[in-house]
Amino acid sequence: MEKAKKAAATQKAAEVTATGQIIGPADPAELLGCQEEADLQEGELTEYTVTAEHGLRLRERPSLDAPVIAVLPWGAGVFADEPPIGEWVCVTTGLLSGYMLTKHLAPLTAELKTAIVNE
Repeated sequence: MEKAKKAAATQKAAEVTATGQIIGPADPAELLGCQEEADLQEGELTEYTVTAEHGLRLRERPSLDAPVIAVLPWGAGVFADEPPIGEWVCVTTGLLSGYMLTKHLAPLTAELKTAIVNE
């Protein structure tokens, strides 16, 4: 049943994305970057922020043809536990996981966090 719900949500996300809307999961809490600060230890997770002005698509696979799971807005935080594969990196945000283009992500520094909060 859980797979059917996820598949339906992915399909809906792809349909809404086609209209150019910034979308996400039904529960906004899933995008809060709920990983604990302790998980960000050296070598475990890398924290990134979305730098694409109009949002960045989170995809099921590392391909522009892959279905879209969600579109994360500028400034959204994501975490990677492995290095990028070519121009793609596998990321997690809240309960969502997928692939994003690295050219639209920046490592999240304290300075960048301040800029995002003050935006």
